[in-house]
Amino acid sequence: MRALEHSELPRAEEALALIGGDKPMSAGNRRDMAPRLLYLGLAAQIDLDAGRTEQALARLREAAELESSVPPEYGPAVPVQPMAELLGDVYLSVGKPELASKSYEQSLKGYVGRARSLRGLEKARQML
Repeated sequence: MRALEHSELPRAEEALALIGGDKPMSAGNRRDMAPRLLYLGLAAQIDLDAGRTEQALARLREAAELESSVPPEYGPAVPVQPMAELLGDVYLSVGKPELASKSYEQSLKGYVGRARSLRGLEKARQML
């Protein structure tokens, strides 16, 4: 999501078009769903940048639900950040710590012990 960190929305939109989110996926295969997850995550970041918070949250909820439909894996997250964790981050940023807590807990079911999700969960609980 580096393009959005530098307010380079056109580059983010180009990347979104290149990812394409409608490619077929194998049921139960986390790696096959990675392009769709990346698409939803980046589209949500673009929505946030454009002030479409509810649309962004809806995309991230869809991505988190899709990701949680497959069994947990060991090793690095695919894609790099679990979608439930990203959803938790967004919930925190819009002042919804209870929903953030639930999202981080969901992330930790798929990625047990993940430090960033644990830190996010602790921060959300402190805000309650």
